Amino acid sequence: MGSWILMSQVTCRRASLSGDCRIEGSATQGALGAAMARCRFCQRCWIRLSSLWLLDCRDPIDASPGPTVLGYKPGRASFQSVVRAIRQLVSPYFTDAASRLRAWAMLLLVFACMYWEVSMSIRVAEAVKEMQNELVDKSSETFWPAFWEVVKLRMLVWPIGLCNIAGTTVINLDWRRYLTERTLKLYVNKEQAFYRLGLQYGSVDNPDARIAQDIGSFTRWSCKLMKHFATDVFKIFMNSYALFQISRRLFYSLICFSLLYTAVSLGLFAGPLVRIQRRVLAMEANLRHVLMRLREHAESVAFFGGFQYERACCEKVLSQAIGAEYQQNGVSMLYHLVTEMFRTGLDLLPTLVVAPMFFSGQVTFGTIHQSRLLFKHLMSGMMDLGKELADIAKMGADSLRIQELWDALAALEREEVCKDWDSEKSKIYTDSDGYSSGLSHFQLEELPPHESLRLQVSELTLLPPQGGTPLLRNLNCSLHAGESLLIEGASGSGKSSLLRAIAGLWVQGQGRIRRTRRERCFFVPQSPYICLGSLRDNLLYPLHAGREGDPPPSEEAIGEVLESLGLSQLPLRFGMDQEVDWQKILSGGEQQRLQLARLLLHAHWGEAGAGLPNLRSRFVKGHHKDKEPTKSR
Repeated sequence: MGSWILMSQVTCRRASLSGDCRIEGSATQGALGAAMARCRFCQRCWIRLSSLWLLDCRDPIDASPGPTVLGYKPGRASFQSVVRAIRQLVSPYFTDAASRLRAWAMLLLVFACMYWEVSMSIRVAEAVKEMQNELVDKSSETFWPAFWEVVKLRMLVWPIGLCNIAGTTVINLDWRRYLTERTLKLYVNKEQAFYRLGLQYGSVDNPDARIAQDIGSFTRWSCKLMKHFATDVFKIFMNSYALFQISRRLFYSLICFSLLYTAVSLGLFAGPLVRIQRRVLAMEANLRHVLMRLREHAESVAFFGGFQYERACCEKVLSQAIGAEYQQNGVSMLYHLVTEMFRTGLDLLPTLVVAPMFFSGQVTFGTIHQSRLLFKHLMSGMMDLGKELADIAKMGADSLRIQELWDALAALEREEVCKDWDSEKSKIYTDSDGYSSGLSHFQLEELPPHESLRLQVSELTLLPPQGGTPLLRNLNCSLHAGESLLIEGASGSGKSSLLRAIAGLWVQGQGRIRRTRRERCFFVPQSPYICLGSLRDNLLYPLHAGREGDPPPSEEAIGEVLESLGLSQLPLRFGMDQEVDWQKILSGGEQQRLQLARLLLHAHWGEAGAGLPNLRSRFVKGHHKDKEPTKSR
């Protein structure tokens, strides 16, 4: 089948703009009337195109879904995007009121140490010149004082260097903590961004690696480059005058060589190194992701005997990572060759320029050595931008990956604001049956605490997070205090989707859901979740402290619940506050019972113990009943 390109007149109510929307897709995707497109004005709306015109038909295109970690390849990045990403990661730390005082204080300390180191290097060069002159003159009386002066100056540099390293380390770690905490506030929040990110922005691969590793790598390389750049600036300004006094020709030759080297390095190697480094980081994160999945699902893989498939997946990702490393090393070898060619020429330049001046008696022998030292310091300052190109590539790749995560989390935060719009503003288009086809949001409201109504679903039409065919249409139901509601249906009929909508995880669609306050609701997932922490932490999860007006369950209440569910041995074996890996200690059935204990204690917490014995007896009765043999039907 061929592919099609379609155009329709659309209106974006968010951006208050109208215009043509061009989309393309595979002819096997369904009827033309079911085509969907993302709004080109706000880049967030999804619009069902009702009036379509066929413009062109081409060869078949790949209409498969987005790549998994096994096939992910980062795209090209422009220089402007790298600069933007670095600026947005650097600016908050040095401008935020919570961190700027500490950041600038440590930065000024580091700069002061750098200035002192460079000034001491100039004094060392002057002292070495005097020592060399006394050595040539064979004057032992003046040679040894000059020698010990050089030793004293070099020893003074050591504590300054240690102070410089300590200040840079403090900035690195404090900056990393600031960026990580800032990212965690966007990623782990009440809007469940950590859950919605994978649904709506699947292209942002391995957010855990970006938070745990890329941020630390970015701050480390940034501090290193900042330190080198500041040192280079001091070297250039403080060594230029001294070298200029010795030989103007040598000074101008160095500037020309340095500019040529920097232009060649940035022009030929900057783009490829940044792009390859992004791929290396992505492949390494993918390998960790595959191995982590194997560890998490080790029992299932062992039951299936799927070790060959899992090993093949690991080897495939490993091959991609090794291939990316080969590409990076190949470009680095070419870059190293160019660097050594320039370095060889520059090392010989001071001797070629100053030697004729020495033969003509214009300078002393010590001046030759002094010029070489000054030239070496100045050359390193002017060429460091090119020499540190590999580090710049690593920092740029890290910044792009972090910025991609920030952009996706910011987009999720903006979408949360759109939930507050009224239904008329959030409505986009409707199909022939009258159902909304865009990613509008249904209304999710909290009921007052004094009402007997616990849940009310009114005319709910629920869509998947990425849009498409409605999962539920015009659903109505209600639940009052003391009532129970059973949701049943065939697999894929939308039972779990309805629970996600009630919890506020899926919000696309139309209609209204009214439920009791979120902290009064409790959802028990099909797969038990055991948090990191003690037994008490797991029983009271996700609450760490008593809510306002609600005292936490007493030790007696916790003991009664554990005993009624057959878990009374756990506090005796491990205590209530000892942190152990409960995921490995508890069996599957014990983990399910721990979830029931968590539910019972949550009910005790919310209702101050009222009705807990009755509720506990109902769960215990059902628990023992489930142990009896049943007939399948």
